[in-house]
Amino acid sequence: MPVIHHDWSHLLPHLDYSFLNSKKKLEPDSPKAQALTKGILHMLCVDLQPLSFTEDTGFRGVMKTAEPRYVIPSRKTFRDKLIPELYQEVMTKLKRELNAHMTSKSSISITTDAWTSSTAASYITYTIHIIRADFTMTSYSGGSGG
Repeated sequence: MPVIHHDWSHLLPHLDYSFLNSKKKLEPDSPKAQALTKGILHMLCVDLQPLSFTEDTGFRGVMKTAEPRYVIPSRKTFRDKLIPELYQEVMTKLKRELNAHMTSKSSISITTDAWTSSTAASYITYTIHIIRADFTMTSYSGGSGG
């Protein structure tokens, strides 16, 4: 059965953001703009949100209320620049951490799982457990799909 999406936004009271308008926009390389962009990037990745989320009216309204001078990066910027940079950063840290444990007296366990949802979306996940000689444990997990 197809899912029917209703747009109820026309029933909500109109929100007037004009009082928030500021002539001067935040520079993209300013600390505040960088922190907001990093926060949005983190939310997209951790919550597995589609990149189109950054273009949603409600999200844009919240961001306009939170910081009216902030310009949200485009979906293309997230896709082509920010997510690949974050991926490289995370993979570099993970490889460094795993290499450090491979040369120490640590035990490493890696498991994966793959499945297809009832809507034919494919998913794969991994979990890495590292147990050190002093019996402290660190775990990493991740995945992709949709």
